[in-house]
Amino acid sequence: MQRLREELESSLPQDEVGTRDSELDEKVHLVVDRLATNLDSAVQNEQKRKGSLQLFRRLVHVLLDGRTIGLEDVIDVLTLKDWPPAGEDPGIRQSFVEGLILMARSGLKVLPSGRKLNALRAIWRRVYICDKCAGVLTHDLMLLILPPPAGTTS
Repeated sequence: MQRLREELESSLPQDEVGTRDSELDEKVHLVVDRLATNLDSAVQNEQKRKGSLQLFRRLVHVLLDGRTIGLEDVIDVLTLKDWPPAGEDPGIRQSFVEGLILMARSGLKVLPSGRKLNALRAIWRRVYICDKCAGVLTHDLMLLILPPPAGTTS
């Protein structure tokens, strides 16, 4: 949770981090403007786009306010934030894989089956929407969903 909060804060200009006179809403606005630019182009349906932006904005607000968020919300933040341009840091692979790892380690035990299924569908839907990750994620994500070879333990 702390690492995610630090990642969001790192998108702020240096003079905005930790200043007392900067309002939380202004910080949230800056983070969303910098980390949610792809939502406009990736989500074609206007209502879904607005809903995704509102969800991301709400979660950024909660995190920058120092509060904690639940597993499903962490997955939403990881998978809604921007994907780096081609040739840059492979953060997209990291974000989607982290979301699936969180589901595998915690979500499968903590969440009821209906919510678990919805969270997994949301991750995969966002992977699909992100056309940049077509070949990049296939191998890593398949390792997460395939059962381990016979005779091994996971």
